Amino acid sequence: MPKSISCRPAKRWAGWWLAASLSLFGCSISPQPEPPAEATPGFQQGLITIAETASGLRVAGAPGAITGDAAQLRIYNLETADTRVDAPVADDGSFAVDLPGVVGDDMRLQVRSDGAISEPLDITGVGIAQRVVTPLGDCLTIKPRAEVEFGSVSISDFDVAEVEMSNECSQDVSLYGLGVLMGADGFSFIVSSDLQIPQGASRSFGIAFAPGRQGEHEDVVILSFENDTERRPITMRGNGVP
Repeated sequence: MPKSISCRPAKRWAGWWLAASLSLFGCSISPQPEPPAEATPGFQQGLITIAETASGLRVAGAPGAITGDAAQLRIYNLETADTRVDAPVADDGSFAVDLPGVVGDDMRLQVRSDGAISEPLDITGVGIAQRVVTPLGDCLTIKPRAEVEFGSVSISDFDVAEVEMSNECSQDVSLYGLGVLMGADGFSFIVSSDLQIPQGASRSFGIAFAPGRQGEHEDVVILSFENDTERRPITMRGNGVP
């Protein structure tokens, strides 16, 4: 099961970008051609298979399984702690990854290039990969749905992202607990003592990122509802800077 993590206070901050244009002696400067846009990486789920091996599971993609410009694939086994594997992506979009697990485990896949990271893909099953289906489906919505990207945060500062849980189901829903897969440093949670979400209502909690070192931080928090019968993963990612 995922590891538990303690709560701590934090604050909210935001940033923005400014754009500017130039002119010289009343004449417009001719725009320079921009490099071709990098294709956002993604998946062709029907080309991904899951097989049982003597030591666990093999997740493989046929040529074209990963689309766009992608160099690295990262897979988490969402059922067990400390199970994350990084693997290269071939030029034709194929891959093969062995990791601990058993048939029926839920796994989260993401690919990244130099400038982009794909949307998470959550799969399970054996044979052709199937998308993970949750019992409460669309009536319990989580925003952000799958990941929180903090960007760069100073190691002397911190940031907080709000996660909203909205219950449009036919019954009240309870948040049973939060657990992290890798126990990465820098992430913590701000949670109300009221963990029940009444029918038609919303509740929120905070994810805080306070990096204690420079470099990338990433982990997955599992939101467990209804005595662990409903589980929703959220990838947390940030970069510690001086």
